[in-house]
Amino acid sequence: MTDRPLSLLKLCIAIALGVWLGFIAIVLTTWLASRYLFPQSLAPVAQAVQQLGKPAAAAPEPPNRMFEQYQQNLQRTGTTTDPGTGAQQPAQPVQPQMPVLAATGPECAH
Repeated sequence: MTDRPLSLLKLCIAIALGVWLGFIAIVLTTWLASRYLFPQSLAPVAQAVQQLGKPAAAAPEPPNRMFEQYQQNLQRTGTTTDPGTGAQQPAQPVQPQMPVLAATGPECAH
């Protein structure tokens, strides 16, 4: 029997190999236990995973009620859309909504 110490490299390799073998043993044990002890309880989970993998058919969107009201308001007010730019243009000149108040008072009497 020799009294030769282990080198640091051999020690690191042995520890890494032990960790990997332990990981593989845990994974195999878990896989075997799930396969033989719980075969029926995992069936719904597998089915759900398969359904998630398939894309669902996209349903057509219902017409947007607010957009329809917007279009009706545009037709009622007479606003047109410029076909070249897509900008909205009023059919008639727009009158101001707020009346312009005359400046009265001592601060405006210059």
